[in-house]
Amino acid sequence: MNKLQIVSTILTGFILIGITSCNLPGKASPNEQTVTVERGDLVVSISGSGNLATYQDSKLSFGSAGKIAKVWHKEGDRVKQNDILAELETDILEAAVTEAQVNVTKAEAAVIQAELALEQEPINKNKARIAVNQAKVILQTAENDLDKAQNIYKWPALEVAMADMEIARNAVKSAQTRLGTAPTADQPQWVKIVAQAEQNFLQVENKLNAMQSGADMEEVAIKKRQVENAQLSLEMAEQFLEVELQPRGAAQQSLTLAKQTLSLAQQSQKLAQKQLENATIKAPFDGVVADVKAKAGDVVDAATVVIYLVKPTLLEVVVEVDEMDIPKVAEGQQVEIKVASLPDRELTGTVASVYPVPTKITGLVMYNVKIAIPVSEDTGIKIGMRATANIIVDKKTGVIKIPSQAIKEDGRGGHFVNVIVEKKTEKSPVTIGLSDGTETEITTGLTGRETIVN
Repeated sequence: MNKLQIVSTILTGFILIGITSCNLPGKASPNEQTVTVERGDLVVSISGSGNLATYQDSKLSFGSAGKIAKVWHKEGDRVKQNDILAELETDILEAAVTEAQVNVTKAEAAVIQAELALEQEPINKNKARIAVNQAKVILQTAENDLDKAQNIYKWPALEVAMADMEIARNAVKSAQTRLGTAPTADQPQWVKIVAQAEQNFLQVENKLNAMQSGADMEEVAIKKRQVENAQLSLEMAEQFLEVELQPRGAAQQSLTLAKQTLSLAQQSQKLAQKQLENATIKAPFDGVVADVKAKAGDVVDAATVVIYLVKPTLLEVVVEVDEMDIPKVAEGQQVEIKVASLPDRELTGTVASVYPVPTKITGLVMYNVKIAIPVSEDTGIKIGMRATANIIVDKKTGVIKIPSQAIKEDGRGGHFVNVIVEKKTEKSPVTIGLSDGTETEITTGLTGRETIVN
């Protein structure tokens, strides 16, 4: 062992002896600082600073193009929610709404007509079937009537006519015989009888000849024309039925097109109505007109900002929190605010949002935290003022707390404090809890009435 090592070993021994001596119980030194253990509140917070900004604002535009008719407010005016701020001239927009409504009515009527036409298709098919059946019945009836008309001149009617002719022939012969044997004075009379018998025979013979020749009588001709007309009607009815039974989609296509037209008309109506509604700018919330960027008579498009509205009673400040502390921050946590230009004003806010993406990556990784701060109008606090925010991440009330520097480690993972008991210093093991870095909660080991060495 060299000299340097020997000296080092000796010095280390003296240091250890000194430390042990300090940790041994003994009389309290008059130079030791003491503190009385007490109960109180313990708050753990994370601090940051930034400039106050409006939490709620809106750059208001019409959403429709046109000429401004009226701007109702100027910069600095206070307005209530739904107050009218500005209006466009609406003659053209109102005409567009009326036209769109008319187009919707026409389109609705077209849909109804197309639906009726589609519903009528099966009815037309049934009508066509009924027409064919009726034409068949009419044709059958006409054929029966023709047959009846033609049967008048057939047996037994023909037999009767032949018998009548035979009788008439015999009557002629009998009259001629009597004429040949009659006295001279009676012959003129029998000449007349013979002539009449011959005339009757001729008529009967002509009728029989006509019946036997089958010549068309007037009634038969009429019946034949009726049959021909009935056959033509049946052919037309069958053709119409064939057409109706063909697969067709025209009615369905017409209905689909009518519905599409109606949908487009309704969309146009909604657009026209929305453009008319957009011709009026209303305040979306209670606020103050911060800026007016247009005046009556100006022609603007849908995106032109006309009025800038802010809510002065709800401010925000965005502060940076490093990556070690950001896991402790959550939405809804209470925040104590101090404004540099108004040190006597104490404000309370809440964490509104924690940004998920860091703002700085070089060196310390920092995350933005937005804090919402409700204020009254008489506070004098203005947008842009510098403010410091203390985000309260933990808080306990009525706990035993002591200065953090009074707590010692026992070398075995535990902690103790030096308690003054009858002017002597004694070790008292303690269990620690919440700490804000300056003071620490003691959960066990102290009652809250002791005096300890600080």
